[in-house]
Amino acid sequence: REILSEVLSSGERCFYLIHNHPNGIVSPSEEDIKLTVKLSIECQKLDLVLLDHIIIANELYFSFKENSISI
Repeated sequence: REILSEVLSSGERCFYLIHNHPNGIVSPSEEDIKLTVKLSIECQKLDLVLLDHIIIANELYFSFKENSISI
């Protein structure tokens, strides 16, 4: 709810979700995947576009789009 509230208040329609994994593991957790799916469904209802979900860890990153995980 907080994420979409921020997007809606910004007036933008498209956005990237980016967060870090302090443990250094760049792979998405099961919770990351569930959140992305749920967020994507809610975005459709609100006419918003989640462009990508990016996870950063150390000097690496993981992109849901680049890894063909549907969002």
